[in-house]
Amino acid sequence: MTRKILFVAPVPPWPADSGGAQRSFLLYQALKRLGEVDLVLITANEIAGDTQRVLRDDFGLKAVLRPDPGLLTLRRLHFGYGRIGVNVLRLTRWLLGSRDTLYRSGPLARELRALVRAGGYDLAVGRYLWTVVQSGVIDELPTWLDFDDLESEVWQSRADEAGGRGLKAYYRHIADSYATRQRQLARRLAGGWVAKARDAGRLDRADLGVLPNIPFANYPRPAAPLPYEGNDAPHGSGTLNVIGVAAFDYRPNLLGFDWFVTQVWPRVVERFPQARLNLVGKLKDEDAAARWRQVPGVVLHGRVPELPPYYASALFAVAPVFQGGGTNIKVIEALVYGRCCVGTPHALKGFEGLGGLHEGADVEAFAARCIALLAAPADCVEAGQVAASGAADRFSFAHFADEVARTLETPRTASEQMPQHVADRLKPVQEPPA
Repeated sequence: MTRKILFVAPVPPWPADSGGAQRSFLLYQALKRLGEVDLVLITANEIAGDTQRVLRDDFGLKAVLRPDPGLLTLRRLHFGYGRIGVNVLRLTRWLLGSRDTLYRSGPLARELRALVRAGGYDLAVGRYLWTVVQSGVIDELPTWLDFDDLESEVWQSRADEAGGRGLKAYYRHIADSYATRQRQLARRLAGGWVAKARDAGRLDRADLGVLPNIPFANYPRPAAPLPYEGNDAPHGSGTLNVIGVAAFDYRPNLLGFDWFVTQVWPRVVERFPQARLNLVGKLKDEDAAARWRQVPGVVLHGRVPELPPYYASALFAVAPVFQGGGTNIKVIEALVYGRCCVGTPHALKGFEGLGGLHEGADVEAFAARCIALLAAPADCVEAGQVAASGAADRFSFAHFADEVARTLETPRTASEQMPQHVADRLKPVQEPPA
């Protein structure tokens, strides 16, 4: 009998023009192998009519629901800008902690409940903890969750990078609040996945599967590593291209690349004046764009129709990210295309054991790694090609889809935190033969 799956996500699977949308797309395609899938989007963003038609026709879209801000969350508090507004926001977030996002929304839950009862679903799969909590789907169906980014890790990374003891303490308080609430809510789930193995320990759920972020180039089959097509042969003295790919409007990316462009890259281009940094991705911040264009050797390309030509001309990629959760898909994307990657320790989390990765924790170390690769371009290209073979299978869609199937098809026992009518629908664990 075909299972009927309700897929609840805040990021649509199409257009797949961002890391979040691509993960929604890949998870949807993996679920389609297991049964009939309907999609419910929970988002405050407007979905254009043409996009909605594609989502209805190709992705089973049933509804677009708007999250309800609630009475006490920051979304209802409009303080404006300036020191007073920022301080009030900080105080409010300190008091609310994880309740800023991890609360049950009555209006949203009622809309979702009506869809569930009309749809005859067997189970639900959600993306991000806040969506399944606010929508109340965990009170209606056995629910498996793609945690992806943990809010506790996001805030802890901010604490690690914060300047000043008071700000560090503030961020740690928020991180601890999320960590506690995440563990409580994880017990109500039938199962799910994390992007990094260590996150399962943070949630006290050893049974969670590891579902790494995989580059979109690996769908449906692993991409072949790209040959080097620089302006000259690797031994030549022409332009030495470096690539950085990101959604620069995402604050952790903006902060990290601003650090790299303004502090690290000048040291690199001083040693190699022929080096060029090609930045690919959307950037709306005009101040940052103007600041970056003033740095020698920096070229802003914006969003491009295809990434392979930019990777093909690059010797290596950079991932200067210090904050955020989950894993940095730009790291594994570079390896799949056959390029080494220089990244911060935070950016390289979750990619332990892979070749072709070079860590730089501060300005001096990051610049030194880049300079060493530019000094030996032939070796850099060869190392990137070797690294691609190690990344291809581990971060393939086949592996991704198999992990989704394995987790959903493993029998589960209900937790005490599950409503009884939800627990009754779980397949119990089979007792081993005596």
